[in-house]
Amino acid sequence: MSFKVTTNGTVWSERIKKFVDEEIDNLTVSLDGPKDINDAQRPPLGRFSSYDKTLNTLQELKAIKDKRYTIRTILTKKSCEKLDEVYRHNSALVVPGGVGMTIADVDENNPLALSDTDYRTVCDSVIRRNSESLKSLAQTDAPSFNEYTYQLCELLLFRKYRPNPCNAGRTVVAIAADGDIYPCHRFVGYDEFRVGNVNDDPPLNADYFQVTKSFKDTSVDANEHCSRCWARYLCGGNCYVISWLREGDVFKPPARECHSRRRVYERLLAEFAEIMADPDEKDRFMRNVTAFYQQSRGSA
Repeated sequence: MSFKVTTNGTVWSERIKKFVDEEIDNLTVSLDGPKDINDAQRPPLGRFSSYDKTLNTLQELKAIKDKRYTIRTILTKKSCEKLDEVYRHNSALVVPGGVGMTIADVDENNPLALSDTDYRTVCDSVIRRNSESLKSLAQTDAPSFNEYTYQLCELLLFRKYRPNPCNAGRTVVAIAADGDIYPCHRFVGYDEFRVGNVNDDPPLNADYFQVTKSFKDTSVDANEHCSRCWARYLCGGNCYVISWLREGDVFKPPARECHSRRRVYERLLAEFAEIMADPDEKDRFMRNVTAFYQQSRGSA
């Protein structure tokens, strides 16, 4: 069992540092890019910069050498056109592979929601950044990992596949500040998916077991919306929360999400194949990937 915390990093103290050092295995820290972008999307309740406080927390985390942490960036209509800038900024603050991008969980009528044009802009930027990452692994001794690159290497080189988009409700639960339990942290606040409370006896209600069975039984092969897609084992299906928000069904991925992912995978798979066909690039690529996994996980 491992314990993880998702935080915006704006509150930190010696007491929290001690707790994190002794009890928490991994932290996900929310940071949406450089100061102007982050503070515009995360305005503080007071006269201070949320960016400055989060950056201070990241520096403190670096001092806890045995603790791994990642940065999670939320993309909105305000920041989607600055994706390259956000990538460069956040990647410099964490080990390679430790930056993830998530599109804001908001209704399509929300002013922060991305339009179809915005999605295409994001997709183009993701392809460009991950293409550069693949080339750096094959052509340099200072490679960089990005989210898709990391997943692609893990799936192809270690012969894995993704039958589900994540482990929500199966091997993972999220505990909100009030003790409510949800299948994952992104469900927090949606009462339809509240499956118990740690203060109750028993803490899990009957809904939990229904959700667990539903998520377990509906792999990409059993999901009517995914079973015929060639990329199903690469993505595992779409985020349950996004699917529910957009389609009213946790198992029905929005069409533009599927289209964007297939575009990314088509481009990256073609470039991966070219690298594997060149003996010198393949050798350097494998050495860099092996070294990265040995460093980040203890073994490749």
